[in-house]
Parts: sequence; structure tokens; C-alpha cells
Amino acid sequence: MNAEEYAEKRVKVHKKVREGNNFLIVTHAGPDFDTISSGLAWALYLIRLGKNVTVYNERGNIFESKFGFLPYSNCMVSSISDISSFDAVFILDNGAISRVGRIAEDLKGAKYLINIDHHEDNDLFGNLNIIDDQASSTCELIFGLMEERFINLDIANCLYTGINSDTGSFNYKVSSRTFFVCSKLLSYGVDVEWIKECMNTPIDRDKIDLWGMIYTKREHYKSLALVYLDPETIAGLNFEPEEIKINIHSRLRSIDGVKITVQIQAIKIDPENPKNNQFRLSLRSKGGIAVNKFTHRYPGGGGHPLAAGCDVFGKTLEEVKQDLYKFADQNL
Repeated sequence: MNAEEYAEKRVKVHKKVREGNNFLIVTHAGPDFDTISSGLAWALYLIRLGKNVTVYNERGNIFESKFGFLPYSNCMVSSISDISSFDAVFILDNGAISRVGRIAEDLKGAKYLINIDHHEDNDLFGNLNIIDDQASSTCELIFGLMEERFINLDIANCLYTGINSDTGSFNYKVSSRTFFVCSKLLSYGVDVEWIKECMNTPIDRDKIDLWGMIYTKREHYKSLALVYLDPETIAGLNFEPEEIKINIHSRLRSIDGVKITVQIQAIKIDPENPKNNQFRLSLRSKGGIAVNKFTHRYPGGGGHPLAAGCDVFGKTLEEVKQDLYKFADQNL
């Protein structure tokens, strides 16, 4: 998206906000800091403009222990009675409409969908699509849509948190624009140390058990490390699937020499007929290796060069691993 196109779309967003009064903001299922932080920041911004705003996540504010320090997080809802009552629906950080969860079907009744995202494989499902795969995060995009005179400390805290998280504490996918935005946010009084402390909550016994599982089940091939999860393992962990995935990648990335990390999750296993099998893969790269080259081989696969995912059908677990090993042979 070039600068001229972005400017035109920004004008359209402002026009829609100016003309409307009731807005819905939808974040994705299995939420991370970018989707929640961008959603809350945009909600707080619209409220400062005098608008009525509802923020939706299919789990509501069940993630209070993780996101509770963010302003307005206690106001998220998990159900919407009438989509058509909103003048526009903002869908944030969702590469596909299905990622919003069970509300996806209801969104067909929305008056106007505005899709704001930074994933290069976005499905462009909105009436208005603001997609920039060069942005570090959706929070970075949201900042660009705001008039700075309406930004306050609460909004800045949300946006900084999302950018910090989605860049791995500024370790990947950052640009001069990313640091420019963060410098602006700091000018509103963002306390970097406080946010860091809030994001890094104390490690409890469940987290220790999770890390133990990761280190025990890990497998290595050259500079690739993977963990396979069957349904029984996931059921035995006291964590949401998204948090399990985040921890798998972060733990494996911390191992010396590892350049690619992979989570393989069994979605469906048919011992009698592997053609019915389904595995969900999540890949991360430390840099220099575009893992979306692997995921694009499969229908529906995509993502960023440094973070990608796909579903693999009709193969055995060993065949999936061999595909990954071949990719490693070609790229490591």
C-alpha cells in the first residue's frame, strides 16, 4: 500500500467515524497483545471522539490475568445481540474473517466492515481494507489512523504494549517508522519498565510444567527445533492454545543454534486411514529464512517471512516432519 492509497483510506475511515455513532471493534480468537492492544487503543480513541464503542473477543475478558493492566480491558464482551445496530465494525489484526471465532457468521449482517491488519496474506474481506504488511504490528497501523491531539497516556500505553509484543521486544520486523511511532508514544508518558513488568507476569507452577513439556518433547534437526502436540497433551495443560504456541516458540528460540521453530498440533488423527489426518503447523524464524515459503505450499497456508502457519492434510506425522526436514536442508 503506497502513501497515496493509505492517505485515501485514512480519509475514508475518518469520514465513517465522523458520520457514525455506534461502533464495534472485533479482535481475534486466541488473542495476543497486538489484537487486544490495538482494539482497546482504538476504542479509547473513539470514546474520546464522543462515540459509543463495544470491544468484542469471543472469550470476553477471561484473559484478565494477561491483559488486565491495559486500560478498558475489563469492558470487552463475548457476545453481540445485533450486528446491524453498529454503524461500522472494525476488525483488527485478523488475516481472515474466520479468525474472529464464532461471531464470523454474524458479521455478514454488518453494515460496513473495516479490515485493519499487517499480515501479507490477508483475505481482504472488508468493505474497506487497510493492509500494510510492512508495518510491525496492527498497533503501528492504528497509530497512523489517529489524530495525535486525541491520543492520551492510556491509548499510548496500549499501542506501545502491542508493538513491543509483536516485535518480540523490538527484535524483529522493526523499521524506522516503528521507532518513530514508539518515540511519539513515549512523549505521552509511557512507562516502559512498568509495561515490561506487566507483560512478564510471575512464573507459576503451571508455566513451569508447560516449559518442562516443551523441553522434554522437543526434537531437533540441524537448526530446526519442533514440538509435536497431540490432543491429550493439550488437554492436560492449563493454558489456552495460543499461549501454548507462544511459549513453545519462545522456549525453542532460546536454545543456542536454533533458527527455525515449529509447533505441530494434531487436529485430527485417523490411525486406520492417514488420508483423513490433519495437522496444524506454526513456524517462526529468527531471521534470514522465510518460513512462509514452506507454508505457502499448502492450501490456505501463509503468514509473514518470520511467522507463518498452515494446515497439512492427508499425511502421517512422520511425513510432515520429513517435509520440514527437507525445507531445513534447502534453507539452513
